[in-house]
Amino acid sequence: MNIKMPKNVEMIIEKLILNGYEAYAVGGCIRDSIMGIEPKDWDICTSALPEETKSIFKDYRIIETGIKHGTVTILIEKQMYEVTTFRIDGIYQDNRHPESVTFVSAVKEDLARRDLTINALAYNNRSGIIDYFGGLQDLKNKKISCVGNADKRFNEDALRILRAIRFSAVYGFDIKEETDNSIHQNAYLIANISNERINAELNKILLSDKPSDILLKYSDVIGIFIPEIKVCVGFNQRNRHHKYDVWEHISRTVDNIEPILTLRLAMMLHDIAKPLCAVKGENGEYHFPNHNEVGAKMVFNILKRLKYPNSIIKECVELVRVHDMTLSDNKKGVRRHICKFGKEFLYNLVKVKYADISAQSYYKRQSKIKKLQSFTEILNELVMEENCFSLKDMNINGKDIKSLGIKEGKEIGIILSQLFSMIIDGNLENNHEKLLNQAEKIISQKQN
Repeated sequence: MNIKMPKNVEMIIEKLILNGYEAYAVGGCIRDSIMGIEPKDWDICTSALPEETKSIFKDYRIIETGIKHGTVTILIEKQMYEVTTFRIDGIYQDNRHPESVTFVSAVKEDLARRDLTINALAYNNRSGIIDYFGGLQDLKNKKISCVGNADKRFNEDALRILRAIRFSAVYGFDIKEETDNSIHQNAYLIANISNERINAELNKILLSDKPSDILLKYSDVIGIFIPEIKVCVGFNQRNRHHKYDVWEHISRTVDNIEPILTLRLAMMLHDIAKPLCAVKGENGEYHFPNHNEVGAKMVFNILKRLKYPNSIIKECVELVRVHDMTLSDNKKGVRRHICKFGKEFLYNLVKVKYADISAQSYYKRQSKIKKLQSFTEILNELVMEENCFSLKDMNINGKDIKSLGIKEGKEIGIILSQLFSMIIDGNLENNHEKLLNQAEKIISQKQN
C-alpha cells in the first residue's frame, strides 16, 4: 500500500535515510491516510539523535521545540515539520507524563510505547507500512485496542482512556473487550488529567455522529469529570411524557441536534437537575419544578470547571434555563420573545426543544411539535418582515426626543421605552413621524 506524503515530508525522510538513518512518517497521519482521510499533521520519527538531525538540516531553520524529548522542528517553506528520535518512555509518576525518555535505534521499540494499535503504524516509500501490533487488522475490522497491556497503557497516561473512547466515537469503531474492560476499571485515573485536556476530548466525542452510544456506555467515565451526572444514570422519571431514565433521555437528545458544540453541550446537561428537583405527585408521577433554573446554575459551574469559553457558557446556561419555557403562538408574544432573547438564540432554542421532544414518549408529541412549528412560522415571518426588535431598530432616537424639549437623559430613556412597548404590542407603527407625534402626546400627558 502506497501512502501519498507531502513532498517535504518525503524529502525529510529520504534525506535522513541517505545519511544512514531510519526514518518514517508515524502515527495518526498513516492511520488517516489508510482510512482515506487527509491528515492534518505529519509526524516523522527517526533513529537519528536530535543533534544529528540538526546537523543534517543545518541549511534550514531549526526550532528546538522539545529537544529534551528528542523533537526538533524543521521550518521549510513556512511549514513546520516535527522530527522525533525513536524513544522509549521512563516511569510515569502522574498518569500523564514520563519522568524521562531514552533514545533507541529501533522503530519497533518506539511504536511499542504508543497508545492504540491504529496509531502504532509507520511508513516510508522504501519499506512500505510497518505494523508490529496489528493496527492494519484493527483498522480493517474497525476495532480499537491498546498496544500491549491495556492496564499498563492507561496507567502510564490516563488521557489515553478518553482518546480510545474518542476514536471509537469519531470513527464508529468498537472497542475490544480487553481494552473496554480496562477503560472501566481505570476510569478513576482521569481525575489526574487537566480539565483543558478533558475539554478537548469531550468536544470531539460530542461532535461525533452518534455520541449517545458513548454517553450511555461510558457514563462511569464521564462521571469522573462530571460527577453531577451520576444521579441521572438509571433515574426513572415516572412521567407519562418520558420513556427513558434521565441519563438515557439526555444522551439521546444529543444525537438529535446538529453537531454544534454549544447545542450539544446544552443537550448533554439540559435535564441534569431533574433528580435533585423530583417531586412525586398524588398519582405517583414525578414532576420536576424549577429544574431548569437549578440546572442552569449547575451548568455554569460544570462548564466553568471544564474551562469552556465564557461565550459558550453563557449561551448554554441560558438555553438550559429556558429549555422548558412555553413559547407564544401569536405575533405579539413571539415579537416579545425576539426582543428579549434575540432571533438567533430563539432559533437555537427551537432546535433544543425539537431534540428534547424527539427523545420523549409519544404522549402529546404531535401537539408539542405542532406548537413548535407554529412558533417557528411566526418567527420566520417576523424576521422576514424586518420588524423592530430593539430600541436601536426604532426610527426615532434620543436626539429627536431632546428636540421636543426633554433634556434629562433618564426621561428620554423612559419615553423611548414606552414607544418601543407600543410598537411591540402592535399599537404603534415604526414610522418616524408617528413616533414623534406619539412622543409629544406622552410628554404632554406627563406635563399635565
